Amino acid sequence: MAAAYNQFLASPSSSLLADSASLHYVPTTTTFSGAAEVIKHLNSLHRQLKIKKQDILTVIEGESAAVVEVDTTLEFITSGGAYLPGLDDNFLSDRVAYLPITHLVFFNAAGKISQIRLQWDQVRCSSRLISLESPVETGLSRTTENRSS
Repeated sequence: MAAAYNQFLASPSSSLLADSASLHYVPTTTTFSGAAEVIKHLNSLHRQLKIKKQDILTVIEGESAAVVEVDTTLEFITSGGAYLPGLDDNFLSDRVAYLPITHLVFFNAAGKISQIRLQWDQVRCSSRLISLESPVETGLSRTTENRSS
């Protein structure tokens, strides 16, 4: 099962999904239902951000489910996508987030992915991105440095 999900992570394909598959971003309460909608969303997501790294750290498999802990690096291009929806693009453009994401993956009797639930520390992710040196902070520190010179 984990091998099938690893294949899906590397190259998302509707052939690995059940027709009624769903994808849930738990921290942002964003859901996509149906194999076609999940694939459409993932294709759209790749225009909003780059998934630069997805290294599997831990896998726990059950009869019809797997929990996969993934070391993930995201580079935001035009928006936060489903990871940081609604956050102003000025905060995100060209920012990189490093975060472990827990993937809860459920499979149907045919071995196809029926549900994916992604979970991560949303507060840590957004606060680290926003607290990075922003143009306002940079401007303030430059002003302070110039005054003391």
